Amino acid sequence: YPRDLLRAKGDAILQDYLRTPWFVPENASALDLLTQFRTNNQSLAIVLDINGLAIGILRLEGIIDEIFGSLDSAFHGEARGHIFIERSFPGDTLIAEINEKLHIHLPTDESETLNDLILQILDHPPAKGETVRIDHFELSVQETSLLGAKTVLLRTVN
Repeated sequence: YPRDLLRAKGDAILQDYLRTPWFVPENASALDLLTQFRTNNQSLAIVLDINGLAIGILRLEGIIDEIFGSLDSAFHGEARGHIFIERSFPGDTLIAEINEKLHIHLPTDESETLNDLILQILDHPPAKGETVRIDHFELSVQETSLLGAKTVLLRTVN
């Protein structure tokens, strides 16, 4: 933990403060994860997809905030921007597929793919780095091609 490093003496060896990373599958339920966080005495996990590739980082605080709302904002009157999903998708990924896989609701009224949705909102072909916001979702164009967004970063923000 960072607080352990702050208490370390000047001649401390960094390796002594490292912990083995903890990996969790992307389809684990929130209840299972809460139980595992408590059992493993961890506050951070690396999320793996079905192929074993790291797709994000999950914090215990993020799960608690998602379930109960931000406790910090309840006391301070303002919401902190916690990211709960941060994942890249090809621009031609179907929105319905993302909604189903991540259990979210991106609008599919006139758009079938992420690229279609971004084009509809921007009303011009997107450039690398352009970002659109829909409710509490942010779509950032990471790569482009002649056809539009080639790679899109989807993340949730408060």
